[in-house]
Amino acid sequence: MTEITAEQRAEIRRHCGYKQEKWAFDGWAAAAAVDRINNRLAAMTETDRIITLQYLESIALVEKDAKRVRAEGRNDYDALLANWRERFCCWIGVAPGPRLEKAK
Repeated sequence: MTEITAEQRAEIRRHCGYKQEKWAFDGWAAAAAVDRINNRLAAMTETDRIITLQYLESIALVEKDAKRVRAEGRNDYDALLANWRERFCCWIGVAPGPRLEKAK
């Protein structure tokens, strides 16, 4: 059975635009969203967990590429990264958090 680790949960919160720390919030709306994330993760089927982990892997690759091209003075991947994160929020079932840049 595939489990989502505490580190992966922190990454999920970060990619959804919320603070990584389990009990650090950006206000009441963010606290409610983090609760929704935790409830969604707890209620996931095995297939849902596998898809969530695949999302995390894909976002990590795009994030790595975005950092690389940003270092070269380009920002080609910023919009792509924001789009992946917004789609991930939809998958998890929460609105993008205050720390998430909007896709352009």
